[in-house]
Amino acid sequence: MRKNFLLLLITVFATSFFSMRAEALTAPESLDSFITVEERFLHSLMHSAALKNIGEEEALPLYPVYELRGKFRPLFNLGRSKDSMEREKAQYGWKRVTYQENGHRFRIVCDNLAVGREVFEGTYDPATDHFLCKKTSGEGSPGGIYEDFEIEYRRVDSGYIARFASYTHNAVHKLVIKGHDGIISFGETKFDSLWDSFDFPKEGMAWYEVRGNRFIFQPWQGQPREYTMKR
Repeated sequence: MRKNFLLLLITVFATSFFSMRAEALTAPESLDSFITVEERFLHSLMHSAALKNIGEEEALPLYPVYELRGKFRPLFNLGRSKDSMEREKAQYGWKRVTYQENGHRFRIVCDNLAVGREVFEGTYDPATDHFLCKKTSGEGSPGGIYEDFEIEYRRVDSGYIARFASYTHNAVHKLVIKGHDGIISFGETKFDSLWDSFDFPKEGMAWYEVRGNRFIFQPWQGQPREYTMKR
């Protein structure tokens, strides 16, 4: 009896330990996981029949969020070997890349032949899967395109809450994804924090919502419109 009890304790401890180990992600792993979920949601939204009912003039611009993986490409090298970074550098035309990590903080300086200098500064907390990074680009290059962009997300039950702020264009996109449902909104930049509510993005001026087979569009002006979408 005592032997069986000890075996049970060991099994429970081992399961809990390896489960905790499996859930703790590095910053690049977390970012990759978030962007995969975000891209899947946007892809289903972009290709839904309901979206085609909305005229091009009123459709909300999804491309700034859709380009997320490209915008933050250098972050995927955090924690990688020097050889891996060198291969990335040659592939993407980066002249010089400097990585600095200190605990949960990181800073990356990337001299890009196309856009000039890109600087990424941020923090990642693996305990809460909370990621915050600000990117500036175009500094130090006469031909560079200046951009001031920030991404923040946190894992919540069955999904994520996030915001993407372009301070250059005074615009913010807020996003909630829970399972197959989600909301993405567009509005002016506000320095507000994330809060765990499915309706969090509706603070924006206009938004799309997918909930079950319901597709709801709140245009810049006027009343929300509701459509039925196929899964």
